[in-house]
Amino acid sequence: MNKRMRMKRRQVERKKIHKILDLAIEKSMGKSTVFFDYSAHINAIRVDVYKNGWNTVDRADISTQFHITGKESSFDCDKDKLIGYLEEL
Repeated sequence: MNKRMRMKRRQVERKKIHKILDLAIEKSMGKSTVFFDYSAHINAIRVDVYKNGWNTVDRADISTQFHITGKESSFDCDKDKLIGYLEEL
């Protein structure tokens, strides 16, 4: 893959991450609570979704983690599915 294609792919991935963050903020102002956590030391993002709001008893309805660089890892997340899920909240 040439440099231009890598840059284009990186831009697309960054737009998805920005969309997830925007939706996390938007949905947390309503009934749901969405946590968005960036871990700089491993360059990964974790998203936890509580459909009916956060509390100390219940676990997250959705909990996912992924590397920003998109490299293969034990963290697996389909960003498009996550965006769709957040939009439907």
